[in-house]
Amino acid sequence: MGSDSPGSLPSRFATGREAHLGNGEVEDEVSELLGSFGDNELSPECLDGAQRFLKDDGISIPRLKKLKHLDLGGNFFVGRIPESYGNLVCLEYFSLAGNDLNGKIPSELGNLTNLREVCLGYYNVFEGGIPVEFVNLVNLVRMDLSDGELDVPIPSELGNLKALDTLYLHTNLLSGSIPNQLGNLTNLVNLDLSNNALTGEILSEFADLKRLELLNLFMNRLHGSIPNYFADFPSLETLGLWMNNFTGVILENLGQSGKLRRLDLTTNKLTGTIP
Repeated sequence: MGSDSPGSLPSRFATGREAHLGNGEVEDEVSELLGSFGDNELSPECLDGAQRFLKDDGISIPRLKKLKHLDLGGNFFVGRIPESYGNLVCLEYFSLAGNDLNGKIPSELGNLTNLREVCLGYYNVFEGGIPVEFVNLVNLVRMDLSDGELDVPIPSELGNLKALDTLYLHTNLLSGSIPNQLGNLTNLVNLDLSNNALTGEILSEFADLKRLELLNLFMNRLHGSIPNYFADFPSLETLGLWMNNFTGVILENLGQSGKLRRLDLTTNKLTGTIP
């Protein structure tokens, strides 16, 4: 906690703009202070660190309604995400990654319409899937729900989040086909759906995702041929399709883009040579 002595509040906390807290050394004092902020003018806009004192009731944080940045990642918190976090309507950045959370992702998080980035995966074990209420997060630029054991189909409603440039849903248990509505996400730069149980063919609608720099679909159960339009993606740098059931001839012009750096088609049923 820098130069602050144990048992005292960090000096930056006094600004009311940011609170960077350590490993719970002052948990009683900080928990009481957070609870007293409410909507007053000193309520912090940025809160991150190892808030060990918040893991049991989830009460203090939802009172900080002016929060714009909330990062509680990597704290080994257990239990469920409190539904009351849906009251933090000013949030623009929200991360609970790297904890040991379980239960369903609360539908109330769909109230956070100012969110630009959300990261909820990595070691959390969620039941069910992505709430359809996430369709309300129209300002979302980055969604990372990877490694969270989500075990239902990808909701087609995600295709309405047209501001997205990064969508990471890899290393889950997602099933079913890829919804064609994802082809509406024409601002996507990074799309990673790898290491799931997705079936079906690569969508013709993906032809409109011409801004893609990274596309990972490896370790699924996809089949069919590799679309010709991949050769026309001007910015594509990484294309990972290995360990699926793709068939047909490898496109001769697949590597014609000078930006393609990583191409993996192994463990499929393709013929021909890699360009």
